[in-house]
Amino acid sequence: GATGDLGRPTWVKDINGNQISFTYDSTNIDTGKLTRVDLPTSDGRYLIFTWTSGNISKIELKNSAATVLKYVEYFYNGSGELELVTEDGETAGIDQAAEARVR
Repeated sequence: GATGDLGRPTWVKDINGNQISFTYDSTNIDTGKLTRVDLPTSDGRYLIFTWTSGNISKIELKNSAATVLKYVEYFYNGSGELELVTEDGETAGIDQAAEARVR
């Protein structure tokens, strides 16, 4: 695959020619975070990454029309530790007390 100016991968390809492309936040070239992954599917699906305070807060799977097909959200406590994960709005991990604190 190819790498950008800072050594981050911009794409990778498997032996069958399936390519995954990576896009990074360009507002700060030194700390640009992964914002999009284009999947090697013919239907145009891709992943969008949302960051909050340096942590991934949401990953969305979208189709070529930008419709959200699935999403996962990550919630952190005041110390920045992962406390709750939800998938399509449903609790996927950690505990009920944590869910109550972040909602």
